[in-house]
Amino acid sequence: MTVRSVAAFAALGLSLTTVPLGTPVAFAQNAQPSSLILQDTGKLTIHKHANPDSTKTPTGEVDPTIQGEKLQGVEFTITKINNVDLKTNEGLAKAAGLTVDQAKKNLGAPKFVQTTNANGEIVLTDLPIGAYLVQETKPKEGYTPAADFIAFVPMTKGNEATGGTSWNYDVHAYPKNYSKKQPEKQVVDRDQNGKLAGPGDVVNYYINTQVRKIQDGKRLSYYFVEDSLDKTNFDVNKATVEVAIKTPNAADFTKLTEGADYTLVKNAANNSFRVAFTAGGLKKLESNTAIRTGVAVQKLTNKQAAPNQAVEFEPNNPNSDWDVNGNPPTPPTTPPPGTPGTKTNIVESRWGELKFQKVDGAGAALAGAEFKIVQTKPGTTTCEAVKVDDVIKNDPKSINGFVVSAQDDFANTYADTFVSNKDGQVSVSGLHVTDWVNGKAVDPAQKSVYCLVETKAPAGKELLSKPLQFELVASNQTKKVVVPQLTTTWTTDQNGKVQDLQETAGSTTINVPVYQPASVKIGDKGDGKVVNLDDTTPNLPLTGGAGIVGMILAGLAIVFGGAFWARRNAKSQS
Repeated sequence: MTVRSVAAFAALGLSLTTVPLGTPVAFAQNAQPSSLILQDTGKLTIHKHANPDSTKTPTGEVDPTIQGEKLQGVEFTITKINNVDLKTNEGLAKAAGLTVDQAKKNLGAPKFVQTTNANGEIVLTDLPIGAYLVQETKPKEGYTPAADFIAFVPMTKGNEATGGTSWNYDVHAYPKNYSKKQPEKQVVDRDQNGKLAGPGDVVNYYINTQVRKIQDGKRLSYYFVEDSLDKTNFDVNKATVEVAIKTPNAADFTKLTEGADYTLVKNAANNSFRVAFTAGGLKKLESNTAIRTGVAVQKLTNKQAAPNQAVEFEPNNPNSDWDVNGNPPTPPTTPPPGTPGTKTNIVESRWGELKFQKVDGAGAALAGAEFKIVQTKPGTTTCEAVKVDDVIKNDPKSINGFVVSAQDDFANTYADTFVSNKDGQVSVSGLHVTDWVNGKAVDPAQKSVYCLVETKAPAGKELLSKPLQFELVASNQTKKVVVPQLTTTWTTDQNGKVQDLQETAGSTTINVPVYQPASVKIGDKGDGKVVNLDDTTPNLPLTGGAGIVGMILAGLAIVFGGAFWARRNAKSQS
């Protein structure tokens, strides 16, 4: 047996770390007696670098040109493969055709479980001569693991340059790690015109994910995106879900076709949905392809919506990838058992309420006052441009803002006009807060305020001449909110009906600010009191009847009296 034969499968053992399996390598043409393996032990060093900017043919020797961050704390399991004897012709022949899948079924001892040090290295000395299966069992968070590979100790030395004729008992491997972009969820609760979402309005969610690094000519074996919506506020069956992708060289996103590229299953039991890529869709997912799953759903109530997060399911082990030009297996309809998925960040929208009392000058309750609420456009932080007459006319073109619909708590209905009850109380809920928009603290330059406009005064009272400004902002208090984290698996029958539903409940708790009810005040009757003055109309002259007749008669008396005295004086002088 020549060094050439051993070099062939020895190079294959490390080829997954740098080049596709089966890449031809130049080997020594002649074997020499001195080429026999004479040692009983060797050394294996695993170097872990992130995001290498190039790949090279593996040599088994130290490569000082390798770039990328050295990753500490990455766990590898290295196991000797049974019945591989590199010192015999029979053993060499058997090892020449060994694959990773075959090796996994024939593992023995010794077995080592170690993590990389500060230099990103694992160094194993005094290893018995043989073949070893190397598996990255715990990758660094945010990175995908390297593919499993076979390391041969020893390998031929200087084989790439000279067609090696001697053995390298100090083998170095450089398995690749690539950073994985974490999935992200966004909420958009202010529309393109600047109106904040309330009951009856559409809230949009975007789940942004990215495909991990895939070897050239390979594709993922499955890909899923799951999300659960707050059941109190949203109906998943009425949600619109669309999926689009953007490959690294594309200028923009391309919308995918449901059915051809992915399937969509909605589950009313837990108000969730799952996007599962088909074989055709998986073929379109290249390395680092961006995936955008958009959800548009109407908010049904005035209640707070529970914070939530979505989950991405992607095989993190490259060994499961399939050849893009081959016949791919039918992708699974659910994530494989034991696949935890990667959760997005938690997103939340926030809503609050307005409470006040309508009273007269003596502090007595006033029923029947009617109000509208106008939200100013983003960047307008006063109510100066909101005119009472424009709001009363209810002409959207003339109102400098948006008339808000919300819950009239005492009337127990959604409306855009809110009426004081018999106790003078007005309570409006489901108002979007003004300091937290699209899932984050609002940019001060894009802030809005609310303007309370009285459109009808109680009988015998004056109408308020100007809007009353208020905001909904967080207090210094916080409260704990449970974020459900429900792991769900199910299958579907041929008609798409959900079956075999299994749920594993879990949760996490986060702190969120408390929003106290907003209030308004006018007059001197205390906080939350809006005083209406008495109607001043009765103090004006009447427009008919005795009042005006008296004034006319008095005027005529003056005129005729003046004429009489003027005539009398004229006669006296004559």
